[in-house]
Amino acid sequence: GTSGGQNGGGDAGALYRFDADTGAYVPGSGIAVAIPGVGVGGVTGLAIDPTTDIAYAVVFDVVGNDWLLATLDLATGAGAEIGSLGDEFAALAFRANGQLYGVTSDDATVRETLYLIDKLDASRVVARGLGNGNGGEALAYDPLGDNLSHWSGDTQIVYESIQPDPPYGITAIPISGSPS
Repeated sequence: GTSGGQNGGGDAGALYRFDADTGAYVPGSGIAVAIPGVGVGGVTGLAIDPTTDIAYAVVFDVVGNDWLLATLDLATGAGAEIGSLGDEFAALAFRANGQLYGVTSDDATVRETLYLIDKLDASRVVARGLGNGNGGEALAYDPLGDNLSHWSGDTQIVYESIQPDPPYGITAIPISGSPS
């Protein structure tokens, strides 16, 4: 897991381990992310490319005041900058074919929008706007259904399935029980 934040304080910019069987945080597992020339102030949107096993993340650079796409070594926290994403991205997900997708945050200039992202230079292409919850974004790929799932919000919630090819159709997913 990652520590988001963009202020560079506390544990912003760290990676954390969780027990695969219980989902519990492993105490003392925090690893600081370090990228040459970047003031790491937070890490969001961690995803592993299924075609290469390389981890990609969105990193907030407090020095350049920019949101970057980077690769990370999950064992050491060492990273390499790929390029600027040009807006605040909150979540990343890979499709089985290695295509990287990202969704912008509530604080982005272009809010809660799905993009296709180039892994080589961080350039992006708008796929479509998404539903707007009231805080937080999650994006995941479902290989069985070959679709993306988007969750947004904490009390005003949007949960939707997105086709990963044009026209990127969206189907709302009903929520049962407590959304928290």
